[in-house]
Amino acid sequence: MIPLNLIKDLKKEELNLGIPLHSELIGKEFNKQYFTELNEKKASTTFAIDGGCAVLVDAGTWTISKIKIGIVSYTGLKKDFEQTKDYYLKIIQKKDYELKLFDELGQDIKIDFPDFSKFDIDELQSKVMKILEWKTCLNLCNQNKKLLILIDGGIEPDNEVEQETINQIKKTDNTVIGFCKTSRMRTTTGRNVLGVVNGLSEKKKSWYYYPLFNNEKETFTLIGKLHNHAKSCHKIQLFNLENINEIFNILCFFCNDSEIIGYPYPLLKVDKIARINSFEKKKEKNFAEKELKKSNIFEDVQNYEFHSNLDNRMYR
Repeated sequence: MIPLNLIKDLKKEELNLGIPLHSELIGKEFNKQYFTELNEKKASTTFAIDGGCAVLVDAGTWTISKIKIGIVSYTGLKKDFEQTKDYYLKIIQKKDYELKLFDELGQDIKIDFPDFSKFDIDELQSKVMKILEWKTCLNLCNQNKKLLILIDGGIEPDNEVEQETINQIKKTDNTVIGFCKTSRMRTTTGRNVLGVVNGLSEKKKSWYYYPLFNNEKETFTLIGKLHNHAKSCHKIQLFNLENINEIFNILCFFCNDSEIIGYPYPLLKVDKIARINSFEKKKEKNFAEKELKKSNIFEDVQNYEFHSNLDNRMYR
């Protein structure tokens, strides 16, 4: 059992709010005047993009992964559009990483990859997934004008490939919103920023909180609670602050679903269609291993999976 003194010691941090901490930005002191109450809801056409990924075969030094990118569109409560696209990623760790991407028909997908040398091999599939999410967003923006597009997660680029794609998106006449399920944003005293802001807010009200930092230029970070009865608030990022109240009124419209109240339904739906479930993963894994067993390369997999096989025997 966790020692009660540990919990008591942690509770002492309740009043140590600090200021938002960022490696490049200057945090602002928390202030209740930074809350804007939300009382209106507006129906509008809204797109959502999300991805899912799973390692199908892992030999330690090479992997085969599946990546799925989903898009949905809603106008009010009516679903207009739903689509998923499957990709398969081969990674081999030679002197440097060698990555190759295929579509579901086995055709090569030509894509520039950034330098991944500082990352572990098991981190790469999620990073490639994020690049594909941005590429999908760019394709959508190039075909349309004045769309409202929700992206799962933050919108700060992780590498030069994402940065270039984002720069092209910014040139279009569309609004892209980064909506985070959770956040590790912290204050100078170690508190979670979302927890601090939620604790300062008035209960049973919808709101957004801004600003958190003094010198944001490329992206603007806000915190929003989008339903009066939601328990959680979320980190939300925008490339600019134009029509900000209208944007939040649209977000509030989609946050009434009782499954996860306060979370935009298009993002909930696209998460479901992009997710690679255990049945799908097992089916794909069995197919890959059946083909790999026709050569000695499968010995790489068997040796690397020894630990997981031992775990299965211990906890079955």
